[in-house]
Amino acid sequence: MKTNFVFVLLSFLLAFSVSIQPAWGQKGKKDKSAKKEEVTFNQETDEYVFTKIIPVEGSNGREEKKEVSFKVPRKRVEDPLMKVFQIKKQLHCNTFCSDVKRIVQELGLDVPTEFNPKLAFNEGDIAFYAEGGYDLVDLIYELTSRKLALQALDVAEKTLALPKAREKWQGELSALADSFQEVIDMDGKFNGFIETYPDCIPGQPVISFTINKERTCFLVDKFRLDTAKKKISKLIDDEKVIELSSWTDVQKIADFFGLRDRTGCNDHLRPDRGDFQFFIEEDISTEDLIFLFAGRQVVLDAAREDNGDNNDNDNCIRINETGDLDFAVKTFIIPLIN
Repeated sequence: MKTNFVFVLLSFLLAFSVSIQPAWGQKGKKDKSAKKEEVTFNQETDEYVFTKIIPVEGSNGREEKKEVSFKVPRKRVEDPLMKVFQIKKQLHCNTFCSDVKRIVQELGLDVPTEFNPKLAFNEGDIAFYAEGGYDLVDLIYELTSRKLALQALDVAEKTLALPKAREKWQGELSALADSFQEVIDMDGKFNGFIETYPDCIPGQPVISFTINKERTCFLVDKFRLDTAKKKISKLIDDEKVIELSSWTDVQKIADFFGLRDRTGCNDHLRPDRGDFQFFIEEDISTEDLIFLFAGRQVVLDAAREDNGDNNDNDNCIRINETGDLDFAVKTFIIPLIN
């Protein structure tokens, strides 16, 4: 499972490596080395105009190279930028899954368009940008250019010819979005928004990562990590710390962390006698088991409460398998509570 995950992730990153490098650095300065399409502004019609040869889906379903003329009204450029910058103070300066998802929803990138419905963002696309290390300004720049490209394709009534591999679709859109980044840059409006709306949430009140094969965005409030640390210390510092001689000893530690309690949509992950016996046979150390179970409690509680709404199963994030749970615990939680 782990090998497949790494292979898919590397393939995904390779597909995007050329097309989605941020055009803006940490200080919002444009990378002038990037090749741009020639965009002009028609003052009479108040719109940006350019042509670009793009791969489109022909009438027979095959790819055709077409020169497409794009005319983008200035207001259509400014409106989505304004919409996102107005909520900038509600977003984290160093972005999390929740921030990417919020911007995607504000721009409607998760809603299928008429001519390119397959390019609607899914959880994997959101996770990719969340894991890409973008600061907030870069993220707004990248995602807004995709919104403009999708709108323009609908106006031109053109469907991008997409590769068979799903992970490359956003790469095709990125190639077109480069031209719309020049549109964004032309009248200095983007820098104006940066100066007008400078605020964002500093620090990291939550941690963010993806979970399951679907790479679902997942949030954990940081107070859960502090609570876990205290419980771990209490158990490890206890002179009567449990020695693992039978499956009942493992069960006692699980009960200490509430792992047999109801967990909303993840009740299927509650451990049983067979699971407890497994750890005895694996000869895991008491300390390692304590950290593993503490991490499980953090993730399971977050699935129901941080990502849900007061134990509402409709919003609770279902973790498919114990392997997915433990991968998240070992990769993201234990390094922070150890």
